[in-house]
Amino acid sequence: ATGLGVVLVLLLLAPRAGRAAEPYSAEHEALLRGAVAELERSNSEAAAAREAGQTEACVAAIEQGFDRLLALFPAEHALVRIVAAARARAAEAERPEARCGVLQSALDQALLDLRFRPVIEAPVPVGWPHLTPVGWIEVKQLPAYRAAWVERSDLGEGVRNSMFFTLFNHIQRNDIKMTAPVEMTYGEREAGSAGGESAMAFLYERPDQGKLGPEEAVEVRDMAPVTVVSMGLRGVNSAAGIRAAEARLRAWLEQRADQYSPCGPLRVLGYNSPAV
Repeated sequence: ATGLGVVLVLLLLAPRAGRAAEPYSAEHEALLRGAVAELERSNSEAAAAREAGQTEACVAAIEQGFDRLLALFPAEHALVRIVAAARARAAEAERPEARCGVLQSALDQALLDLRFRPVIEAPVPVGWPHLTPVGWIEVKQLPAYRAAWVERSDLGEGVRNSMFFTLFNHIQRNDIKMTAPVEMTYGEREAGSAGGESAMAFLYERPDQGKLGPEEAVEVRDMAPVTVVSMGLRGVNSAAGIRAAEARLRAWLEQRADQYSPCGPLRVLGYNSPAV
């Protein structure tokens, strides 16, 4: 392809806990709040219709809310798939009550995703961009940054925790503050296997921190700015979830092959610890 090369990135996010700076851009925040307002309106209308025993009116209220929602989001957004799947299931239901129930479940799921805000547990590197909201796919620029890397192959066949604690011990020895995200890269084989990251990195807060080069099993590298196609996810970091998300990213790229071509491995940026 003659287009701009991009790296695939998945952002794994967890819910906000306490006060934190807004993780999303002002543009995304405005759109998400508007979408929530539209669905809350439909939710109230559907609830009133159910209370009055007007099941068809309940279905109509939710359908109108979905129509307004879909007008706000691009076709590749996860909510578009949620709505389409719910409408397909509802069309198979024989009774209006069942149709209403199916659509209401999808509306509840959509509201959960739209209201979701991640928590940033640690500082992000200087100049780091806002997070990609859940379900969204976007092209963005990652700035130059410094990171401590460990390769899975250097630790044998150890589990993910071996890489994590190797890096954790490194930043402790060098008095480097823990940051978010933790970066993990995947080869073709690793993307479909549980705990199959080929490498892991802790990002430094500033590019002038620490010392470049190897230190035992860790190597500190300066990473060049890069253009990525990014998707925001929430939930457990599972092999199946990574596989499905990577497939969506690659499908997105295939539809835009005249603009972009993948030029690096899949990256997963994890913003939260397992305790969150």
